[in-house]
Amino acid sequence: MTLEILLCLVVVFTTLENVFQKMYNFNTNSQKMGFFGFNFIILLASLISFLFMPKSENPIPLDIYVYAGAFAVTYLSARFCTILAMGEGALSLTSLVVSYSLLIPTLYGVFFQHDNLDTFNIIGLILLLISLYLVGSAKNTGVVTKKWFFYIIIAFIGNGLCATIQKMYQLKSSGDFKSEFMIIALAIIAVVSMLLTLFKEKKLSVPKLKNGGYLAIGIGIANALMNFFAMMLAKYPAAIVFPTIQGGGMVLIYIVSKFCFKEKLNWNQNVGFCIGVLSLIFLNM
Repeated sequence: MTLEILLCLVVVFTTLENVFQKMYNFNTNSQKMGFFGFNFIILLASLISFLFMPKSENPIPLDIYVYAGAFAVTYLSARFCTILAMGEGALSLTSLVVSYSLLIPTLYGVFFQHDNLDTFNIIGLILLLISLYLVGSAKNTGVVTKKWFFYIIIAFIGNGLCATIQKMYQLKSSGDFKSEFMIIALAIIAVVSMLLTLFKEKKLSVPKLKNGGYLAIGIGIANALMNFFAMMLAKYPAAIVFPTIQGGGMVLIYIVSKFCFKEKLNWNQNVGFCIGVLSLIFLNM
């Protein structure tokens, strides 16, 4: 597949994840699934999806367990610290800071993979950061506490390292063992998530599975496909790939939010959307 097709697929499946998540958030049924149970079903669906994806014919190397384990740790850290940060307040600011974590794999590409950035790419990256700030800005961001700062730093680093570790292993394995890598990582994450579900929510009842379970399955399948295609992008410059995915996803989410969910967007968000489109043009020149 070409770079353009892979980028489009990653953006589309990322957007589907967000749409299903938004549908779950809009569900006000008192019997809907709790956070931990919902995430466990997502991970289980994603894990099962990877079991049906193409596998390598080569023997699985031992180092895959190290990289997959590191991915699992960073994923869990990012996921749960983001939720904890949101619980401490500053919801819009939390989302904004997490979105800036794309800088980690981007800088990894520039300094360790020697990705070349021309003037247009640099302008595009700056415009994207401005766009993300405008889209994520709000009048009432809440109080920034020491706990929030601690959680958001871990979420920022964890989220950025997830993509970086994925890329590192794909480059090391010459693009092999995509499914195997994710199966091992997701198995670890799913076990931890299951234990948290049993500890925090005691059990997954049938009524709760009916009120959110199908959305969790949809997110899990979309996440699996997104990760699979994202790993195929490892051979391309990270400094272009990750900002383009972030910007493209933001644009598509804007369109879905405005025309499908009929959300009212403020002036900053509308301007941010326009700058985001402009940033994508510069990033791909």
